[in-house]
Amino acid sequence: MVWNIQQTKDFNTVKLQKHNVQMKFKLAWNSKNDSGHPVAIGVYLYEVATGHPSRNAEDDFIEVIRRAHSEKGIALSVFHTQSDCYAPCTMRFAQNKNNQKENQKMKFKMIYLMMYVFIAMQFCFAQVDGEIVRKTKINNFDELITYIRQTELRDSIGLNKSRFQHFEDVSVFGITYLSDGLKVNGFLLIPKPDGKYPAIIYNRGGSLEWGTLTHHVSSVGLGELAKIAKAGYVVAASQYRGNGGGEGQEEYGGRDINDVLNLFNVLAATPQADTSKVGMFGWSRGGMTTFITLKNIKNSKRIKAVVVGGPGANLLTAVEDRPILEINWSKIIPGYREDQEQALLERSVLFWAEKLPRDIPILMMHGNADWHVKPSETLRLALQFDKYQIPYRLIMFEGGYHAIREHNDEVYRQIIGWFDRFLKNSEEAPVLTMDGKE
Repeated sequence: MVWNIQQTKDFNTVKLQKHNVQMKFKLAWNSKNDSGHPVAIGVYLYEVATGHPSRNAEDDFIEVIRRAHSEKGIALSVFHTQSDCYAPCTMRFAQNKNNQKENQKMKFKMIYLMMYVFIAMQFCFAQVDGEIVRKTKINNFDELITYIRQTELRDSIGLNKSRFQHFEDVSVFGITYLSDGLKVNGFLLIPKPDGKYPAIIYNRGGSLEWGTLTHHVSSVGLGELAKIAKAGYVVAASQYRGNGGGEGQEEYGGRDINDVLNLFNVLAATPQADTSKVGMFGWSRGGMTTFITLKNIKNSKRIKAVVVGGPGANLLTAVEDRPILEINWSKIIPGYREDQEQALLERSVLFWAEKLPRDIPILMMHGNADWHVKPSETLRLALQFDKYQIPYRLIMFEGGYHAIREHNDEVYRQIIGWFDRFLKNSEEAPVLTMDGKE
């Protein structure tokens, strides 16, 4: 760092050169203090090019003070900062060349200053969960392929273009947003006509990179979400941390639930989204994720309606039927190796259905030929919903496999119709009290 000081009649200007960014620190001289020493009131370090405060101001600030003391004989006497980090932050200096006591005081004040400025700067420049840090417009299928290769570093895509017939009917954005300080990737789909629309948070299925929103095996991917968005909904969806080029490591229903909760802030920052009308939609593992979110959300009234397809309601039987699941689960679910049963119970809504809200209507769909997730477990879950008077509708599709593509048109009529009822039309959740009325 190059440091020098230029004194004029009215102020001192401290010029600093650091990493090719020129910064200035101005000292405006005030009247003498009680001891008769000149007093200077300073303005925070700022970058000359932008006029913004230095992001490393805590280090630069200390360097100014240290050099001011050692080279100019200026000792720190008082420091004051305002609450707004972009407002002028001031400190006071007094001429004091030979006073040993003053030098000792300065050492202590330097320590306090370092602590104070560091904490203040961390607070001022802290990033907020749900903040969108990158947003890329994707105009068509070809641009999507390019985006996937650039962000997910995959050479083999294998997407079926026929699933994307509505992709150009809506505005599609690849987004990176913050969740627990991690940069998590996802997508945002918005109807093209101007206006305010109800919003849907979609929770993808699969684990790790298998079944992501851009994976060819996904039961519901970007193509299907575009179809829902075209029906008049803002749709936000996460790849979950660690997937799709994002940071961190997913936990299959652990802390990655925060990646879902932080989509509420993504929607709040989207002008077209009516956050008073938000629904949640999940398929397969995304059904599990949806139920865990419903259990953990602090304000359940933020969600007006739910749709799940082929939901994972009982992971204990799932791993018995498909032992291959244990390969990934043992790696990514915290505590799995130590207590497998407890780790799976925490993710199995069948065993804690009573903890779900009773004022959110739930549509459940399952194909009765599904060998990935047993349809009998969804039937058992429906009985639990009956027991605890949780409003639901269950549709079993004859001959339907996991994605129920055999009844694709009917599936999406049901999904959109459910959200139309409780989001667009603001229909109240049905009351399940059995009072004998006809």
